[in-house]
Amino acid sequence: MIFYSPTESFRDRWYVQPSLAGGGALLDEGVHGADLLAWLFGMPDNVSAVVSHAALGLPVEDLGIATFGFPSGLIAELTASFCFAAADTSIELYGSAGTALVSGVDLASRDISHENFVRICRRNPDQADGPAPVWETVPITPRFKLGQFHQQSAIAFADSLAHGTPVPVTLEDGLRALRMVAAAYASASEGRRLPVPH
Repeated sequence: MIFYSPTESFRDRWYVQPSLAGGGALLDEGVHGADLLAWLFGMPDNVSAVVSHAALGLPVEDLGIATFGFPSGLIAELTASFCFAAADTSIELYGSAGTALVSGVDLASRDISHENFVRICRRNPDQADGPAPVWETVPITPRFKLGQFHQQSAIAFADSLAHGTPVPVTLEDGLRALRMVAAAYASASEGRRLPVPH
């Protein structure tokens, strides 16, 4: 198991070198969260972000937090850090009908989360005096947990080539996520909320 910052060799890795990685935690890990947000909700209108080098003193940021605003009024927070070493929940969705939590799908939780990957709590907003909401486990195992770290991405790409089907993630999907992260970096640099280019 390779943790991020607790290992001394971490400082020698390519993803903390600006000339090789292009950014730090926000780009390296945050781009995946941005991709998920765009896939679930479409492109956001704006972003406000901060980054920090304080914890590790690296030439790239070890922490980035971006708050995206969407046309519907939805607000989404994306946090990416090289200091996460024992996280459990990777994704949290809160809505009027309930809450969904997903674990085991990021570097900080993939090796320590072994079951109950998807949990939901349903509520009925029309029944204020109804039964108290309770957590239930959904019997889903994320593809991320079915093999080595990036193995499932390669398998999906190979399947698309073999069967002549569209790839599950397109170049445009990648560009959307990159635009979101680039706008977050610009917001952090300028210290103000900025539009996200579409």
